[in-house]
Amino acid sequence: MGEGDSEKIRVVSFSVKPGAYLVITGEDAEGDFHDTGGFWADCGSVAPGSELQSRWELYCSNSKIDVAHREGAGAGWVKPGPNSYKAKAKRIFGADKASIGSEGARYCSFRMLPKPAISFRTLRSKGLFGHVELNMEEFNTRFRDAGTGILRRECQDCADSHKKIYMRRKKGLDTWDAYGGIVATWSEQGLHTDFDLYSTLQDALDDRNSWLRCDGVGQDVGFPGNCAPGEVPTEPQWTSLSPGSGRQNYEYAAYQVGERNVMNFAFHGDGLCSGVPLRSALGVESAEACQELCAEEEDCVYVSHGDPTSLSCTQFGGAACSSLQFPACDAQSCGFQTFAKQRDDRVNCDFVLNDEIDSVFYGVDVTDLVMPTADAASRLGVVAKPGEYLIITGHSKSGDMKFRGGFWADCGAALPPKSLDELWDSFCSDTEIDEIHRRGGGSGWRPPMVRSTGQVAFPKTLGDDGMKYCAFRAVPAKIYPIWTSAWCKSATIFDNWPGGAGEYETAFACSSACSLDERCRFFGYGQDSRASFPRCAFFETCRDRRPYPQGDIHVYKAEEVRTELRCAFKPSAAGKRGIFYGAYIPQADTVHITVRPGSYLVFFGPDLGRSLVLKCLAVASHAQLMPNCQLPSLVFNSRQVASGPTVEH
Repeated sequence: MGEGDSEKIRVVSFSVKPGAYLVITGEDAEGDFHDTGGFWADCGSVAPGSELQSRWELYCSNSKIDVAHREGAGAGWVKPGPNSYKAKAKRIFGADKASIGSEGARYCSFRMLPKPAISFRTLRSKGLFGHVELNMEEFNTRFRDAGTGILRRECQDCADSHKKIYMRRKKGLDTWDAYGGIVATWSEQGLHTDFDLYSTLQDALDDRNSWLRCDGVGQDVGFPGNCAPGEVPTEPQWTSLSPGSGRQNYEYAAYQVGERNVMNFAFHGDGLCSGVPLRSALGVESAEACQELCAEEEDCVYVSHGDPTSLSCTQFGGAACSSLQFPACDAQSCGFQTFAKQRDDRVNCDFVLNDEIDSVFYGVDVTDLVMPTADAASRLGVVAKPGEYLIITGHSKSGDMKFRGGFWADCGAALPPKSLDELWDSFCSDTEIDEIHRRGGGSGWRPPMVRSTGQVAFPKTLGDDGMKYCAFRAVPAKIYPIWTSAWCKSATIFDNWPGGAGEYETAFACSSACSLDERCRFFGYGQDSRASFPRCAFFETCRDRRPYPQGDIHVYKAEEVRTELRCAFKPSAAGKRGIFYGAYIPQADTVHITVRPGSYLVFFGPDLGRSLVLKCLAVASHAQLMPNCQLPSLVFNSRQVASGPTVEH
């Protein structure tokens, strides 16, 4: 952005996703993101323009920003320093607005956390917060296993100064009796040495602005006694084990490491699902916390949250939310909202690769599933494998994959054509692409060269100057972690670290291996900064976690073992035909599916009742992981749409 570009201020609006970075990436045409360019943003109270230097981080380079940093990941992020901050940038943003950038850098990414990821585990609650009552051993175990020493007390009917209190235990975390000291009888002994109290979580994390006044009251008087940030309120603010004593609407919760990812939910509508619920809970404060509960249950597809009195969270299966209802609470609307768990069930891609397509891999070889389209492109429709690479390999007959050949693709919202050069990597060579790179592995992958074609249909293509062969890879369906930047405390069933380099190039490869071990319920995956290859480990339980500071490591929930099939059918007569399995594929006679128990596989075509040739073969994804595997007996339901008998295959 150069001088005089003040009219190019952009406005963006979005729903805040706890723990997710907002990342903005750009280029300065003059090659200096400090003097002639710069970045400024005002996100209101979340990150005002006046806090630009303290709230944002930047990553700058003289080469195009890679995909990892465009998504807010990777190493090298820094706070704006003296050489990256301009206090007076009035030529661009007005006299009262500063900007950040990097001197001499052409490309920069800027990231900011609009809403920090906060995860609390309830230890005890009462009244409007629901009823949770753990015994002393379980209370202490959960507090210690959280690993932070930070406990939050929320109180609905307390004075404003005591509605939220954060205690940070500084000594004896593994030996201190938290139940006895918090729930049973509170003591001020050890203030400023063993513990401190704060009014905000950030103060507790930063160990600043601690409360100065603290007194115990006596036997059976629990937290926080007569402690206060200033003057002690006239009404008691403490809780007690004695029936009827103290505050009656409160919750104690431990701040824990590893934030639950709730990004894969979409707003479904106002109201409550009308079907029979799977389960429900009261005292769930926010819609995000309600989604968190649903995400942990495999059968939960929809979740409804509302009713300001009871803070109800209700989970539903896929068939229970065909319509929404609007129950009343105290003659008023309950304010229910319903959210749907999002999953990428299918990948549909239209692509062009001039001049010849050599292979297409998506976990397995799916080259024969590629179909021609009317506009000279090719089309691939497959069941989504979250976290897996789609790799398309081909060559230019003229030996130049940039100017005489090229690659273009449209895979929908996940991989739109406008982001072609941002989301795809390439590996090109003068010789035929080897098997490892055809499957998305190996080294040497990099951002591809881009050529503007001037064509409306394919405005830009990817390739490499003077290279005959190229492979292009991208991830069309993301896999969502259950816990981010964390590691399960339980013993591993399997761990490829520190050995096993190169065995698990993607999260899907680790997930596939996990599915072969019936004990595996969770798996940890990501890039460990101490190794040059991804780490993959299996766990049977993951009730408690610890931080994982060495790299970009997350914990995922294991999926059920997948049985994949490739089916082809041939109607007896010409005419319109298609296949339906979760999505309709018109004019198709082959399909590659992951079997979902209870779901019909439907074939459409003329005169199917007279004659139908149908063939389904098992496909072993990551076959090297499954020697001598046996396909279980399967039943498929083929229904004739027109008149005629139902035939089962």
